[in-house]
Amino acid sequence: MPLLSSLVDALFGTRCVLCNDLGATCCNQCWSDLPLKTRRVVRYGPDGSSLQGVAAIDFEPRVGTLVHAFKELGRSVLAERFAAAMAVSMLEFGSHIEAPQSVRCFLVPVPSRISSIQARGFSPAASVATALLKRLEPRWGRRTIELPLRLASTRRWVWRAHESADQAGLDQSDRKQNLICTMAASKSAAQKRVILVDDIVTTGASLFETARALEAVGAEIEGFVTFAETILRKIEKTPTR
Repeated sequence: MPLLSSLVDALFGTRCVLCNDLGATCCNQCWSDLPLKTRRVVRYGPDGSSLQGVAAIDFEPRVGTLVHAFKELGRSVLAERFAAAMAVSMLEFGSHIEAPQSVRCFLVPVPSRISSIQARGFSPAASVATALLKRLEPRWGRRTIELPLRLASTRRWVWRAHESADQAGLDQSDRKQNLICTMAASKSAAQKRVILVDDIVTTGASLFETARALEAVGAEIEGFVTFAETILRKIEKTPTR
């Protein structure tokens, strides 16, 4: 999908979704104007447990426009932009993980709702995870960002076993309850070290359910990395899966 979106940009001269100038889906000027800055993020589950991770930016109107274009308008080339910011965030994240070079950490995307994948034709978090791995572990050439750990990626270890209601419009409590026991994981994840990947984190309900499914088969969750974090105030309708 990102390749197809890039070709559309090149052949038909799309417009920037933020300033509407002719050119890339998000022009360099608009991207450089975003307040990108790595920040530590913590989310708490229904049982009081916590997950720690990093985000590249706070959710604000311009970020909402980009996420909406990425998920709902088919501008999948934005996965590359998101991954570029998240790769920098991984420097902060990786410094807190003790893992020998012989042991890989696996980037595992949070699975989308089945109906959402059918409507969009792709899974947003999976596209971001693929783009992120390409940046951090290039198939050819040397790493441009040197992390203290080795990475691999898989999108087949976790899936939606049961459909859930759309998270959009639910309050914080309902979001946390909505996804409980909706996901399942492969035994291939047993004894593997996992970093969860998502494009945007709100309450963290999707992260916790993904982590629960993986831990049930013996995976070790190191935390998560995301492009944007929604500051938890009053939850209104936001772009979700």
